[in-house]
Amino acid sequence: WNVIPGTRHHQLLHSNEAPLESELADIETASSDMDAHLALLDDEIARLKARVEQLEEERLAIGTRRQRNHAILSPLRRIPPEVLAEVFLWSLPPSYVDYERGRYDVKESPWVLTHVCSRWRAIALSTSSLWSCIVIAYSPENDSSSAYPLPLVKAHIQRSRQLAVTFHSCETSDWEPQVEVFQCLAQHCGRWVELDMLVTSQLLPLLSGLRGQIPCLRKLYLEWDDSESHPGMQSIDCFETACSLVDLSIMPRHIPINILLPVHQLNRYAMTAPWGAHQSFLTLASNLVEAWIVVDDQRWPEPSPITLPFLRRLSVSEPEVLDYITVPTLEEIALYVDGNDLDFQRRLASLLHRSSCPMQRLCLHGRPTACGTLAILQAASCIVELV
Repeated sequence: WNVIPGTRHHQLLHSNEAPLESELADIETASSDMDAHLALLDDEIARLKARVEQLEEERLAIGTRRQRNHAILSPLRRIPPEVLAEVFLWSLPPSYVDYERGRYDVKESPWVLTHVCSRWRAIALSTSSLWSCIVIAYSPENDSSSAYPLPLVKAHIQRSRQLAVTFHSCETSDWEPQVEVFQCLAQHCGRWVELDMLVTSQLLPLLSGLRGQIPCLRKLYLEWDDSESHPGMQSIDCFETACSLVDLSIMPRHIPINILLPVHQLNRYAMTAPWGAHQSFLTLASNLVEAWIVVDDQRWPEPSPITLPFLRRLSVSEPEVLDYITVPTLEEIALYVDGNDLDFQRRLASLLHRSSCPMQRLCLHGRPTACGTLAILQAASCIVELV
Protein backbone atom coordinates (compact mmCIF):
# COMPACT_ATOMS: atom_id res chain seq x y z
CA TRP A 1 0.00 0.00 0.00
CA ASN A 2 2.94 2.32 -0.48
CA VAL A 3 1.92 4.79 -3.16
CA ILE A 4 4.63 5.59 -5.74
CA PRO A 5 5.39 9.31 -6.06
CA GLY A 6 4.41 10.76 -9.41
CA THR A 7 1.42 8.48 -9.89
CA ARG A 8 -2.17 9.67 -10.11
CA HIS A 9 -2.96 7.98 -6.76
CA HIS A 10 -0.09 9.87 -5.11
CA GLN A 11 -1.35 13.12 -6.62
CA LEU A 12 -4.85 12.53 -5.20
CA LEU A 13 -3.47 11.74 -1.73
CA HIS A 14 -1.60 15.04 -1.62
CA SER A 15 -4.28 17.35 -3.00
CA ASN A 16 -7.97 18.14 -2.76
CA GLU A 17 -8.74 17.01 -6.30
CA ALA A 18 -11.75 14.77 -6.86
CA PRO A 19 -10.99 11.37 -8.44
CA LEU A 20 -12.26 10.59 -11.93
CA GLU A 21 -15.08 8.10 -12.30
CA SER A 22 -12.66 5.60 -13.80
CA GLU A 23 -10.35 5.86 -10.73
CA LEU A 24 -12.98 5.02 -8.10
CA ALA A 25 -12.76 1.23 -8.46
CA ASP A 26 -8.98 1.13 -7.87
CA ILE A 27 -9.24 3.37 -4.81
CA GLU A 28 -12.04 1.27 -3.30
CA THR A 29 -10.08 -1.93 -3.98
CA ALA A 30 -7.07 -0.49 -2.12
CA SER A 31 -9.31 0.44 0.84
CA SER A 32 -10.81 -3.06 0.95
CA ASP A 33 -7.36 -4.65 0.93
CA MET A 34 -6.28 -2.44 3.83
CA ASP A 35 -9.47 -3.27 5.78
CA ALA A 36 -8.71 -6.95 5.42
CA HIS A 37 -5.16 -6.47 6.64
CA LEU A 38 -6.34 -4.35 9.59
CA ALA A 39 -8.70 -7.15 10.57
CA LEU A 40 -5.80 -9.60 10.55
CA LEU A 41 -3.74 -7.24 12.70
CA ASP A 42 -6.62 -6.79 15.15
CA ASP A 43 -6.96 -10.54 15.49
CA GLU A 44 -3.23 -10.91 16.12
CA ILE A 45 -3.25 -8.09 18.69
CA ALA A 46 -6.21 -9.66 20.51
CA ARG A 47 -4.42 -13.02 20.55
CA LEU A 48 -1.24 -11.47 21.91
CA LYS A 49 -3.16 -9.46 24.53
CA ALA A 50 -4.88 -12.60 25.70
CA ARG A 51 -1.50 -14.29 25.91
CA VAL A 52 -0.04 -11.35 27.87
CA GLU A 53 -2.98 -11.46 30.29
CA GLN A 54 -2.47 -15.18 30.71
CA LEU A 55 1.23 -14.67 31.39
CA GLU A 56 0.51 -11.84 33.85
CA GLU A 57 -1.97 -14.00 35.75
CA GLU A 58 0.54 -16.83 35.83
CA ARG A 59 3.27 -14.44 37.02
CA LEU A 60 1.00 -13.07 39.76
CA ALA A 61 0.12 -16.56 40.95
CA ILE A 62 3.74 -17.67 41.01
CA GLY A 63 4.78 -14.40 42.69
CA THR A 64 2.16 -14.91 45.40
CA ARG A 65 3.30 -18.49 45.98
CA ARG A 66 6.91 -17.33 46.08
CA GLN A 67 6.06 -14.61 48.60
CA ARG A 68 4.27 -17.08 50.84
CA ASN A 69 7.15 -19.53 50.49
CA HIS A 70 9.68 -16.79 51.27
CA ALA A 71 7.64 -15.76 54.33
CA ILE A 72 8.58 -19.10 55.88
CA LEU A 73 12.09 -17.66 56.26
CA SER A 74 10.84 -14.41 57.88
CA PRO A 75 12.64 -13.49 61.13
CA LEU A 76 9.22 -12.70 62.61
CA ARG A 77 8.53 -16.43 62.75
CA ARG A 78 11.60 -16.92 64.90
CA ILE A 79 10.96 -14.05 67.34
CA PRO A 80 10.42 -15.52 70.81
CA PRO A 81 6.88 -15.04 72.14
CA GLU A 82 8.07 -12.87 75.03
CA VAL A 83 9.85 -10.49 72.61
CA LEU A 84 6.81 -10.32 70.35
CA ALA A 85 4.65 -9.59 73.38
CA GLU A 86 6.93 -6.66 74.24
CA VAL A 87 6.56 -5.34 70.67
CA PHE A 88 2.80 -5.64 71.03
CA LEU A 89 2.92 -3.54 74.20
CA TRP A 90 4.64 -0.73 72.31
CA SER A 91 1.81 -0.78 69.75
CA LEU A 92 -0.82 0.20 72.31
CA PRO A 93 -2.27 3.68 71.68
CA PRO A 94 -2.07 6.25 74.49
CA SER A 95 -5.20 6.33 76.63
CA TYR A 96 -5.97 9.89 75.53
CA VAL A 97 -6.32 8.65 71.93
CA ASP A 98 -9.01 6.19 73.04
CA TYR A 99 -10.67 8.92 75.07
CA GLU A 100 -10.70 11.44 72.21
CA ARG A 101 -12.03 8.81 69.81
CA GLY A 102 -14.89 8.20 72.24
CA ARG A 103 -15.34 4.54 71.32
CA TYR A 104 -13.32 1.36 70.98
CA ASP A 105 -11.81 0.53 67.59
CA VAL A 106 -11.25 -3.08 66.54
CA LYS A 107 -8.58 -1.79 64.13
CA GLU A 108 -6.46 -0.57 67.02
CA SER A 109 -4.19 -2.53 69.35
CA PRO A 110 -4.77 -4.78 71.22
CA TRP A 111 -7.86 -5.95 69.33
CA VAL A 112 -6.26 -5.83 65.88
CA LEU A 113 -3.47 -8.16 67.05
CA THR A 114 -5.99 -10.97 67.47
CA HIS A 115 -6.87 -10.89 63.75
CA VAL A 116 -3.43 -11.27 62.13
CA CYS A 117 -2.64 -14.97 62.55
CA SER A 118 -3.16 -17.76 65.04
CA ARG A 119 0.29 -17.26 66.63
CA TRP A 120 -0.21 -13.53 67.14
CA ARG A 121 -3.69 -14.15 68.49
CA ALA A 122 -2.42 -16.72 70.99
CA ILE A 123 0.34 -14.38 72.20
CA ALA A 124 -2.02 -11.38 72.41
CA LEU A 125 -4.60 -13.33 74.39
CA SER A 126 -2.02 -14.71 76.81
CA THR A 127 -0.31 -11.35 77.44
CA SER A 128 -2.42 -9.91 80.23
CA SER A 129 -0.54 -6.59 80.28
CA LEU A 130 -1.89 -5.89 76.78
CA TRP A 131 -5.36 -5.75 78.31
CA SER A 132 -4.46 -3.97 81.54
CA CYS A 133 -5.87 -0.62 80.41
CA ILE A 134 -9.50 -0.10 79.43
CA VAL A 135 -10.85 3.29 78.30
CA ILE A 136 -14.60 3.84 78.04
CA ALA A 137 -15.85 7.36 77.31
CA TYR A 138 -19.46 8.30 76.68
CA SER A 139 -20.55 11.49 74.96
CA PRO A 140 -23.77 12.98 73.54
CA GLU A 141 -22.34 12.62 70.02
CA ASN A 142 -22.01 8.82 70.18
CA ASP A 143 -24.48 6.05 70.87
CA SER A 144 -23.89 4.80 74.43
CA SER A 145 -24.20 1.16 73.40
CA SER A 146 -21.37 1.51 70.88
CA ALA A 147 -18.82 3.23 73.15
CA TYR A 148 -17.61 -0.21 74.25
CA PRO A 149 -20.12 -3.06 73.77
CA LEU A 150 -20.67 -5.08 76.94
CA PRO A 151 -19.56 -8.48 75.47
CA LEU A 152 -16.24 -6.93 74.43
CA VAL A 153 -15.82 -5.33 77.85
CA LYS A 154 -16.25 -8.76 79.43
CA ALA A 155 -13.71 -10.27 77.02
CA HIS A 156 -11.26 -7.44 77.73
CA ILE A 157 -11.56 -7.93 81.50
CA GLN A 158 -11.19 -11.70 81.20
CA ARG A 159 -7.86 -11.29 79.40
CA SER A 160 -6.40 -8.86 81.95
CA ARG A 161 -4.79 -9.41 85.32
CA GLN A 162 -4.70 -5.87 86.69
CA LEU A 163 -6.86 -3.05 85.36
CA ALA A 164 -6.28 0.66 84.87
CA VAL A 165 -9.84 1.85 84.28
CA THR A 166 -10.85 5.09 82.57
CA PHE A 167 -14.62 5.46 82.74
CA HIS A 168 -16.10 8.80 81.70
CA SER A 169 -19.87 8.71 81.90
CA CYS A 170 -22.19 11.34 80.46
CA GLU A 171 -25.28 12.78 82.12
CA THR A 172 -27.04 13.47 78.79
CA SER A 173 -26.41 10.07 77.17
CA ASP A 174 -28.51 6.92 77.59
CA TRP A 175 -27.59 5.83 81.11
CA GLU A 176 -28.63 2.15 81.02
CA PRO A 177 -25.63 0.95 78.91
CA GLN A 178 -23.35 3.05 81.12
CA VAL A 179 -24.67 1.46 84.31
CA GLU A 180 -24.42 -2.06 82.82
CA VAL A 181 -20.81 -1.58 81.77
CA PHE A 182 -19.78 0.01 85.09
CA GLN A 183 -21.45 -2.80 87.04
CA CYS A 184 -19.50 -5.28 84.91
CA LEU A 185 -16.25 -3.45 85.70
CA ALA A 186 -17.17 -3.21 89.39
CA GLN A 187 -17.47 -7.00 89.61
CA HIS A 188 -13.71 -7.08 89.06
CA CYS A 189 -12.80 -3.99 91.13
CA GLY A 190 -10.44 -6.11 93.22
CA ARG A 191 -8.06 -5.97 90.24
CA TRP A 192 -8.25 -2.21 89.74
CA VAL A 193 -4.91 -0.44 90.14
CA GLU A 194 -6.01 2.88 88.62
CA LEU A 195 -9.38 4.58 88.28
CA ASP A 196 -9.99 7.69 86.19
CA MET A 197 -13.70 8.44 86.50
CA LEU A 198 -16.08 11.19 85.47
CA VAL A 199 -19.03 10.68 87.83
CA THR A 200 -22.69 11.20 86.99
CA SER A 201 -25.84 10.97 89.09
CA GLN A 202 -26.75 7.48 87.84
CA LEU A 203 -23.36 6.02 88.74
CA LEU A 204 -22.70 7.73 92.05
CA PRO A 205 -24.88 5.31 94.10
CA LEU A 206 -22.95 2.38 92.62
CA LEU A 207 -19.70 3.59 94.18
CA SER A 208 -20.83 2.51 97.65
CA GLY A 209 -20.49 -1.12 96.54
CA LEU A 210 -16.75 -0.62 96.07
CA ARG A 211 -16.07 -0.08 99.78
CA GLY A 212 -13.62 -2.66 101.05
CA GLN A 213 -13.33 -4.18 97.55
CA ILE A 214 -10.46 -2.17 96.01
CA PRO A 215 -7.31 -3.25 97.87
CA CYS A 216 -5.04 -2.81 94.82
CA LEU A 217 -6.15 0.70 93.81
CA ARG A 218 -3.07 2.94 93.79
CA LYS A 219 -4.13 5.88 91.62
CA LEU A 220 -7.45 7.76 91.62
CA TYR A 221 -8.65 10.60 89.38
CA LEU A 222 -12.17 11.94 89.98
CA GLU A 223 -14.23 14.49 88.10
CA TRP A 224 -17.91 15.44 88.12
CA ASP A 225 -20.22 15.88 85.15
CA ASP A 226 -22.23 18.67 86.79
CA SER A 227 -23.60 19.90 90.11
CA GLU A 228 -26.55 17.50 89.94
CA SER A 229 -24.34 14.42 90.24
CA HIS A 230 -25.11 13.75 93.93
CA PRO A 231 -28.70 12.54 94.31
CA GLY A 232 -29.27 12.73 98.06
CA MET A 233 -25.87 11.31 99.00
CA GLN A 234 -23.95 13.05 101.78
CA SER A 235 -20.54 11.51 101.12
CA ILE A 236 -18.49 8.99 99.16
CA ASP A 237 -16.72 6.60 101.52
CA CYS A 238 -15.74 3.73 99.21
CA PHE A 239 -12.17 5.02 98.77
CA GLU A 240 -11.57 5.43 102.50
CA THR A 241 -10.63 1.74 102.76
CA ALA A 242 -8.39 1.70 99.66
CA CYS A 243 -5.29 0.56 101.51
CA SER A 244 -2.93 0.92 98.51
CA LEU A 245 -4.08 4.37 97.36
CA VAL A 246 -1.13 6.77 97.14
CA ASP A 247 -1.92 9.01 94.13
CA LEU A 248 -5.01 11.25 94.12
CA SER A 249 -6.31 13.82 91.62
CA ILE A 250 -9.65 15.61 91.97
CA MET A 251 -10.28 18.11 89.21
CA PRO A 252 -13.97 19.10 89.21
CA ARG A 253 -15.35 22.52 88.58
CA HIS A 254 -16.77 22.10 92.06
CA ILE A 255 -16.80 19.35 94.69
CA PRO A 256 -20.49 18.56 95.12
CA ILE A 257 -20.09 15.95 97.84
CA ASN A 258 -17.80 15.04 100.72
CA ILE A 259 -15.18 12.43 99.81
CA LEU A 260 -13.66 10.31 102.56
CA LEU A 261 -10.08 9.35 101.71
CA PRO A 262 -7.06 7.70 103.36
CA VAL A 263 -5.28 11.05 103.27
CA HIS A 264 -2.47 10.01 105.62
CA GLN A 265 -1.11 7.41 103.16
CA LEU A 266 -1.07 9.57 100.01
CA ASN A 267 2.25 10.58 98.48
CA ARG A 268 0.87 12.47 95.47
CA TYR A 269 -2.02 14.92 95.43
CA ALA A 270 -3.57 17.18 92.77
CA MET A 271 -6.79 19.10 93.28
CA THR A 272 -8.74 22.14 92.11
CA ALA A 273 -10.65 23.55 95.08
CA PRO A 274 -11.01 26.56 97.40
CA TRP A 275 -8.04 27.02 99.71
CA GLY A 276 -10.11 25.92 102.70
CA ALA A 277 -10.51 22.44 101.17
CA HIS A 278 -6.78 22.27 100.39
CA GLN A 279 -5.92 23.37 103.92
CA SER A 280 -8.09 20.69 105.53
CA PHE A 281 -6.56 18.07 103.27
CA LEU A 282 -2.92 19.11 103.64
CA THR A 283 -3.19 19.20 107.42
CA LEU A 284 -3.67 15.41 107.37
CA ALA A 285 -1.46 14.57 104.37
CA SER A 286 1.89 14.49 106.13
CA ASN A 287 3.39 11.87 103.79
CA LEU A 288 3.01 13.82 100.55
CA VAL A 289 5.96 13.79 98.17
CA GLU A 290 4.28 15.73 95.35
CA ALA A 291 1.41 18.25 95.40
CA TRP A 292 -0.42 20.17 92.66
CA ILE A 293 -2.49 22.89 94.30
CA VAL A 294 -4.93 24.82 92.11
CA VAL A 295 -7.03 27.35 94.03
CA ASP A 296 -10.34 28.45 92.49
CA ASP A 297 -11.46 30.73 95.34
CA GLN A 298 -9.61 33.84 96.48
CA ARG A 299 -10.72 33.78 100.14
CA TRP A 300 -7.63 33.49 102.33
CA PRO A 301 -7.79 33.06 106.13
CA GLU A 302 -5.02 34.11 108.49
CA PRO A 303 -1.87 32.11 107.56
CA SER A 304 -1.00 29.17 109.78
CA PRO A 305 1.78 27.24 108.02
CA ILE A 306 1.30 23.50 107.52
CA THR A 307 4.49 21.45 107.62
CA LEU A 308 4.86 18.87 104.86
CA PRO A 309 8.06 17.08 105.89
CA PHE A 310 8.51 14.85 102.83
CA LEU A 311 7.25 17.11 100.02
CA ARG A 312 9.83 17.31 97.21
CA ARG A 313 7.75 18.60 94.25
CA LEU A 314 5.19 21.40 94.46
CA SER A 315 3.02 23.21 91.90
CA VAL A 316 0.81 26.15 92.88
CA SER A 317 -1.56 28.42 90.96
CA GLU A 318 -1.60 31.32 93.45
CA PRO A 319 1.28 32.98 95.33
CA GLU A 320 -0.73 33.12 98.58
CA VAL A 321 -0.42 29.32 98.90
CA LEU A 322 3.26 29.75 99.74
CA ASP A 323 2.34 31.54 102.98
CA TYR A 324 0.48 28.52 104.32
CA ILE A 325 3.08 25.75 104.05
CA THR A 326 6.52 24.79 105.30
CA VAL A 327 8.47 22.36 103.11
CA PRO A 328 11.89 21.41 104.53
CA THR A 329 12.70 18.85 101.79
CA LEU A 330 11.36 20.73 98.73
CA GLU A 331 13.51 20.24 95.60
CA GLU A 332 11.26 21.44 92.73
CA ILE A 333 8.58 24.11 92.51
CA ALA A 334 6.30 25.14 89.62
CA LEU A 335 4.56 28.52 89.68
CA TYR A 336 1.72 29.73 87.47
CA VAL A 337 2.65 33.37 86.90
CA ASP A 338 0.20 35.83 85.36
CA GLY A 339 1.23 39.39 86.12
CA ASN A 340 1.93 38.60 89.77
CA ASP A 341 5.67 37.88 89.48
CA LEU A 342 6.70 40.21 92.30
CA ASP A 343 4.06 38.77 94.62
CA PHE A 344 5.48 35.29 93.94
CA GLN A 345 9.00 36.62 94.50
CA ARG A 346 8.21 37.97 97.95
CA ARG A 347 6.28 34.93 99.12
CA LEU A 348 8.77 32.45 97.62
CA ALA A 349 11.62 34.16 99.45
CA SER A 350 9.66 33.85 102.69
CA LEU A 351 8.92 30.16 102.02
CA LEU A 352 12.58 29.33 101.33
CA HIS A 353 13.72 31.18 104.43
CA ARG A 354 11.09 29.52 106.60
CA SER A 355 11.69 26.01 105.20
CA SER A 356 15.48 26.00 104.67
CA CYS A 357 14.85 23.53 101.85
CA PRO A 358 17.34 22.24 99.21
CA MET A 359 15.32 23.56 96.23
CA GLN A 360 17.15 23.33 92.91
CA ARG A 361 14.56 23.40 90.11
CA LEU A 362 12.08 26.14 89.20
CA CYS A 363 9.35 25.95 86.54
CA LEU A 364 7.46 29.08 85.46
CA HIS A 365 4.15 28.71 83.64
CA GLY A 366 1.71 31.30 82.35
CA ARG A 367 3.08 34.73 81.36
CA PRO A 368 6.15 35.56 83.43
CA THR A 369 7.88 38.88 82.75
CA ALA A 370 11.61 39.35 82.40
CA CYS A 371 11.97 41.58 85.46
CA GLY A 372 9.63 39.37 87.49
CA THR A 373 11.59 36.24 86.57
CA LEU A 374 14.83 37.96 87.54
CA ALA A 375 13.33 38.96 90.89
CA ILE A 376 12.16 35.38 91.53
CA LEU A 377 15.62 34.03 90.69
CA GLN A 378 17.21 36.53 93.04
CA ALA A 379 14.86 35.35 95.78
CA ALA A 380 15.77 31.72 95.03
CA SER A 381 19.53 31.89 94.57
CA CYS A 382 19.83 28.14 95.18
CA ILE A 383 18.15 27.36 91.82
CA VAL A 384 20.35 25.44 89.37
CA GLU A 385 17.70 24.66 86.74
CA LEU A 386 15.06 27.00 85.27
CA VAL A 387 12.29 25.67 83.02
